[in-house]
Amino acid sequence: MRAGKIVAQGTYHELKNGVAEFEKLIEMGSKGEEEKQKQKIAYEKQESVEHSHKLRSQRSMSEASQLSFNMDLDNNKDPAYEGESQKEGSVDFGVYLSYIKSGGGKFTMILLCSLFMLAQIFYSSTDVWLKEWVNIEEANSAYQKEVRNISTSTNSTPPLNFEELSKNYFHLTREQCVYIYASLIVIC
Repeated sequence: MRAGKIVAQGTYHELKNGVAEFEKLIEMGSKGEEEKQKQKIAYEKQESVEHSHKLRSQRSMSEASQLSFNMDLDNNKDPAYEGESQKEGSVDFGVYLSYIKSGGGKFTMILLCSLFMLAQIFYSSTDVWLKEWVNIEEANSAYQKEVRNISTSTNSTPPLNFEELSKNYFHLTREQCVYIYASLIVIC
């Protein structure tokens, strides 16, 4: 191609043998490759020189530090071990304040503590509600047993509903008791 137009067309061998410009192009490519190879070799030599210089510097620094270390050992033959310093007593309020600041500020810490307390309240109320529900069920069971004993002897006592039991203060049905318990569990 020359100036965007096709000058010659054919296989590689036909172009190599028949077109002089193609041969020049191939020679330029090989000269470019040779030049790149020479630059690469020069770069590697430079790298090698720099690396050996660094090694010499490190070696001399290592020898100097070893000499300094030996002199320190001679001066301090048996240094006494000083353990970690530890302070006993209470923690300063500033330490707690820095923890609060790093935790997101006062508002975030107050909100977090409030949520912890609220979760504990709901958890405890779940236990209290379960106790009340068990007491209602026990009273119902005892009443049903008593009704069966009385009904066998006489037919004069009408049975009470679950909601009318003396232990059932809010006159709740079993279904309502289950809903309350499930709600408390979900909130926790």
